[in-house]
Amino acid sequence: MSTIPIEHILHASSAVAFRVLDISRELPPESRLFKSNDLNNVIIFKQPSFAEKAACAGKSPAVSLKRAAAKDAIQTAIFVPKVQDEPELGGHAIFIGQPKYAELMKHHCGIDISDRETHGHDLEMLRVLANVPSFDPFLLKTSLQENNITVHDLYLDVHKDEEAEVRHVIEQRVRPIIARAHAGLGGIEAERKTQSFIESIWDPNSSDASAFIAAFRIEAEAIPEVFGAWKGISYYQYQFQRIRSRVGELLVFLQSDNSIPIDIRRMLASEREMLMMSRKDIGQKLRNAYKKTQEVFQDCNQSYEAMVSEGNPIPFRDFLQTAVEKYWTLGACNCSLALVTDVWARFSHNGRSIRYEGDVIKEMFAGMRMALSAKGVGSG
Repeated sequence: MSTIPIEHILHASSAVAFRVLDISRELPPESRLFKSNDLNNVIIFKQPSFAEKAACAGKSPAVSLKRAAAKDAIQTAIFVPKVQDEPELGGHAIFIGQPKYAELMKHHCGIDISDRETHGHDLEMLRVLANVPSFDPFLLKTSLQENNITVHDLYLDVHKDEEAEVRHVIEQRVRPIIARAHAGLGGIEAERKTQSFIESIWDPNSSDASAFIAAFRIEAEAIPEVFGAWKGISYYQYQFQRIRSRVGELLVFLQSDNSIPIDIRRMLASEREMLMMSRKDIGQKLRNAYKKTQEVFQDCNQSYEAMVSEGNPIPFRDFLQTAVEKYWTLGACNCSLALVTDVWARFSHNGRSIRYEGDVIKEMFAGMRMALSAKGVGSG
């Protein structure tokens, strides 16, 4: 199983790396995320999937196959440090659900995944963490709430102002759709039902939201996942406004002489050719990853406008029926873009314009290429 280098995990943003060990040290045992002390001393991280083919065997029907394939673009792994207080010294990566998962969990964490009675709480927590595309605090908090799981606030580092802003953005997108759906009612009754639905967005046990999604021919068992994906896509639309400038800075760097080593003339011809090919490849994959996010957002916006402005529900129905796949596509792109811009920030000292020697450029480019290697993320 290919793994991103440990330095990338240690320096990754919170969207990619969930540093359970740092937070757990600040809390008494009864308030920690896991019951297992070993699991409370790990880093759980997301990385692009480097496998050639998605393992979807046994899924049915075709819609489930597509959803499984989309989720396979992201892997969730548990990094168990050799020395708990010094993760930079290395450790072991355990990929959730992958071959030898049971064996490695028992060996490194003392967890018998077949013993639900003893380890049920921790296994359920790992399941929830594996079923969110990224560890953005807002998405993580929402996913835990949807699964009726309460954790200490320190694990969720959600700033109240940001959470309120994200909720407002999502609610404002939902309101016109619901208002149109209730347009046949009287003004007061329509507003009451609309407001009731808005409030139900954040209640995992609400029947209002389920009834609305079901009206778009979504299978009953898929409604919670589809509704969660719709909210997740809306969140990524908000969040990607922040990463856009960092992606732009990196593209400018890749097109400038600063991305060419100052000692390039001392390199062998084959080395120069390989490095320049990497430079071009990274730029193209970066553009493709960003383009894929914009395609999903455009599809979302067009179906939304058709529903709100034209009263045509069909594009929005089609969008909801593929929302889970789109959500995970965004998650894979988010993972790759977060990793590649984290690499850029670390080497560039947050965007400072300098020239580098060949060995530094090679190391930087290797990290960037790996970050952009998720299935379907960097391809055109």
